[in-house]
Amino acid sequence: IVSVDAPPRPRRRRPRRRGNRKRVARYLRLKSWQRYTETWAVLERCAAAGLFDEGAILEKAPRVVSIGGGPGYELLAYDVFREYWRDVGHADDASKAAWSFDAARLATPPPPKKTEFASLDLQPSWVEYVDLLGYEFVQWDVHRPDVRALAGGCAEGVVCLLSNIMCYCTDEETADLFARLLDGPVAAIVANERGAEQGICPKLTRRGVVVIKLLDNDVVGRDDRQLIFLPPGSAPTLPGIPLADETYRVFPNVPYEEKKGVRRS
Repeated sequence: IVSVDAPPRPRRRRPRRRGNRKRVARYLRLKSWQRYTETWAVLERCAAAGLFDEGAILEKAPRVVSIGGGPGYELLAYDVFREYWRDVGHADDASKAAWSFDAARLATPPPPKKTEFASLDLQPSWVEYVDLLGYEFVQWDVHRPDVRALAGGCAEGVVCLLSNIMCYCTDEETADLFARLLDGPVAAIVANERGAEQGICPKLTRRGVVVIKLLDNDVVGRDDRQLIFLPPGSAPTLPGIPLADETYRVFPNVPYEEKKGVRRS
């Protein structure tokens, strides 16, 4: 029997760390497929333009970094895609469809460390997930950039991946950073974003950076969701872009293009 005058029992709170882990687990399940497939799709477009051919900038990159890379899905997509393209990139569609990745090498964590792949992110707790994929993690702030950490000892040829971070950094300072990277150790910046209009594009163009849109911009209108930024003086267009409708794609219609019903900001 409890007295009506007795004070209410304090509510038990779950440990904050446990709650965070549940939210992280939900994020990993929901975002893994999206981030992996969209990165694969933008790399597929780059490959159609010859950028993954032997000796080309994306094929020979000595280091690949994902800015705002979180748990490393973009790095995994790049790692597997480069292997896929080397094996069957110029083969027929049936060979491409039959190709498979040996996932067993990820089954016994951690796999051998590949320090040529690095996730750069402000949130340090992603390190344990990046470690499970066998890549390097660097705590990194795009607003206080450490270019030496990004380059990882490489003087040239570095490839940067961006995945949905330009909603946080489309200012003049970020445009200055990207231009400086492309005038230094970085050979290309490959971007996958959500909004159909990315405000950083004209800022980079004014700085001489070559901005190439990888999605069709003629049928419905401007679409900046998949881009590649190249150093000043690079060719202003790429062959095979946009992809022909009959081109074989591992993940068809990624990102969603029918009617181009995407946000324009």
